[in-house]
Amino acid sequence: MPNPNHKRRKQLTQTLTQLERQEWGPAQSSSSLTVSCHQLRHKPLGQMTVEDLRILIGQDIGLPYLMPLALDTLQNDPLAKGQHYPGDLLCAVLRASSAFYQKYPAYRLAVRELAALACHAVQWLEEWEQSSTQKVLNEALRAFDASGQAI
Repeated sequence: MPNPNHKRRKQLTQTLTQLERQEWGPAQSSSSLTVSCHQLRHKPLGQMTVEDLRILIGQDIGLPYLMPLALDTLQNDPLAKGQHYPGDLLCAVLRASSAFYQKYPAYRLAVRELAALACHAVQWLEEWEQSSTQKVLNEALRAFDASGQAI
């Protein structure tokens, strides 16, 4: 019987360019975000950092491949922090395209549960981080719910 995790493990060694079978070519802009996105498409999924996931998911790039990685990360740490603030990965996930969640409704439920865990986990942050983190999470969660993605 085939191992269902074999496909996922193999994907971790591949890049978005390989998985999507699409080469973007050189960046058409010199903005750091555009250049980063183009570079990250050539990085194996298993080497993606929280910040890499935040950047790409924030641009709705590679969601079918990156969302499982992001959710695994958030399962271990609902307030996983990229470059900006605790919970910035979750905020990117909450703001992902509504079309993605319509196509993959199981992710919607998982993200909503992780958001609830993150809102509870804010109390364990340093006092100076609690208010601003809770505010940003609440804003992202309201947008997630308002876009018709709520349970």
